[in-house]
Amino acid sequence: MISMLEDKTPTVVISQLPPPTHGSTVMTKVLLDTLVELQNNAHLVDRRFSSTIDQVGKFQWSKVSAAVHLVLRLTQTCYRLKPSKAIFFATTRVPSFLVDWLLAETLNFFKIPTVLYLHSQGFRDLRDRNPLFRTAARRLFSNASRVVCLSPRLYDDVSSLVEKEKVTFVANALLSEPNFPDQGKAEFAAQQRRVLFLSNLLPEKGIDTFVDLAIKYCHDSLDTVFDIVGPATYEFQIEKYRERVRSAGYERNIFFHGAQAGEQKWNILNSSSLLVFPSMLNEAQPLTIVEAFACGVPVIAYANGGIPDMIDSGTNGVLVEPGDSAGLLQAVKGALASTEWRLSAGRAASHSYELNYSRSRFRDAWGELLGQIRVERR
Repeated sequence: MISMLEDKTPTVVISQLPPPTHGSTVMTKVLLDTLVELQNNAHLVDRRFSSTIDQVGKFQWSKVSAAVHLVLRLTQTCYRLKPSKAIFFATTRVPSFLVDWLLAETLNFFKIPTVLYLHSQGFRDLRDRNPLFRTAARRLFSNASRVVCLSPRLYDDVSSLVEKEKVTFVANALLSEPNFPDQGKAEFAAQQRRVLFLSNLLPEKGIDTFVDLAIKYCHDSLDTVFDIVGPATYEFQIEKYRERVRSAGYERNIFFHGAQAGEQKWNILNSSSLLVFPSMLNEAQPLTIVEAFACGVPVIAYANGGIPDMIDSGTNGVLVEPGDSAGLLQAVKGALASTEWRLSAGRAASHSYELNYSRSRFRDAWGELLGQIRVERR
């Protein structure tokens, strides 16, 4: 355990708090809370372009105005507050990436040590688009004092842009940790037959895949409950899925709970025997999987992005080739067929959480990193 690093000069954090609620916005809140715990004077420069999930990735003229205003606000912040360092949540959506480049050049102009904090992949593809993007990518990373990746596998995406000596691996952590179930409760949950989907109800997150899986499973057996938790992304979306389930005749086995948070979400997780995460996105380190591990719930997921760094297939969950929906269904059937495996995998999931994803581990890693930057500034 490291000592607190009191730093009265501001640490600028360039990112966005919820809404919308997704991994990067949640981790912004986690980081800000951690900086307070480490007695760092954090100042958020809010880079808000979207306020709802359905706006993410869509062009709007208001976003152009927001980008110009963001560069001006950062310039004003650097001039007025003279921050000692900046933590910069870098992005890979093309328009946002170009804004990132301007922000990085602004920080470099004021000679502010910068930590690039990576929560997405695609920097290699951006670098290869054309000479302009190649220059922007190289400048973005060369101006950084440190780069934080979530796991070693994710470093491959930026290995041509930054030497490994400048990279620190810090796994995600949760905004709030659940009350860990006692062993008896964990074993009771493992013995149940409840399969959970927990995410925004986006097609690319796999909601259609999960609903199809649940219906196909129920065709063969009605011994399992499938819970679907997450906010809808458009009006009447949940009703559309409910109608599919009603038409198949399985409304007593497949339930839609909508968005859940706090104790309600933890209660659903704690009563689940499996989490299925069929996202087709190039995921970095989904907080949904971290939440499942925190509750001792094994995870079955497509082996996208950094997920293979989280799931040791056969131990704390099962990895399936991306897009193999038949393989996903077979993995669920296999897991549900063995109470002994679910018990063992649940214990391994809890161990993975305590070893890699706890708040104390996150705080210690950031404290050490910021301490190194303070020493280098002297």
